[in-house]
Amino acid sequence: MKSKIYPGYVLHILKPEISRRENWKAVLDNVNGDVNKVIAKTHAEYVLPLEYAFMMIDMQAHYLEHLPSSRNKRLIDAQMQILEFCAEQDILVFDIGARTLGKTIFPLQKKLLDIPRKYRFFKPEEDAFSHPKLLDRLLDHGITHLCLTGVQASACVLETMKGVVRVGLYGIVSENLVGDDGYQTFFNKRAQNFFNYNIGNYCGNIEETLTTMRETRRMPCFSLAHFNRMKVKE
Repeated sequence: MKSKIYPGYVLHILKPEISRRENWKAVLDNVNGDVNKVIAKTHAEYVLPLEYAFMMIDMQAHYLEHLPSSRNKRLIDAQMQILEFCAEQDILVFDIGARTLGKTIFPLQKKLLDIPRKYRFFKPEEDAFSHPKLLDRLLDHGITHLCLTGVQASACVLETMKGVVRVGLYGIVSENLVGDDGYQTFFNKRAQNFFNYNIGNYCGNIEETLTTMRETRRMPCFSLAHFNRMKVKE
């Protein structure tokens, strides 16, 4: 059974796949290159139910005022849809902001009141994982996949997605969920290349994002971040 998302990253119980070996270098390094040992582990205690969290990054007036009004509205509307989905499905939400630039805009703050499980963190750097407690909170809740949204795909969202990959989790993002076009421009080719290479099927719109989250949630998967944490405890 091949994963519908990130086939190069996720190993499922029924038919473990390593379709893009380079993405598994960190996994293989942890088990001295023994692929069979990786597969054996994923059949036992290292298999987890795929679980999402939603992360809003820098949805503050300081950043949003630079967007065209049409793009601004589209971004906020898409995030409201995701937040409604999170409220209905009890999906964990992280509200991440730059410490010196104020609160998340009021419409999103108001919607967050409907979310049963949520955290608010201020990040010291562009990468949200620069906050020392973020990774532990994600692992404590069994999160394997992060759906990211924010104003700049070519800056804070990009750097946070790099953090997602670095710690051994999985990311999902779509065109509707980012405010700039940085990942599409020549100047930010590095961002486009990173998203295309590391997250596989970048979702084209909010409907595709919600469908992906709905259909893949609770599927068995392997998470390097959880693998590393469990290995430390052994």
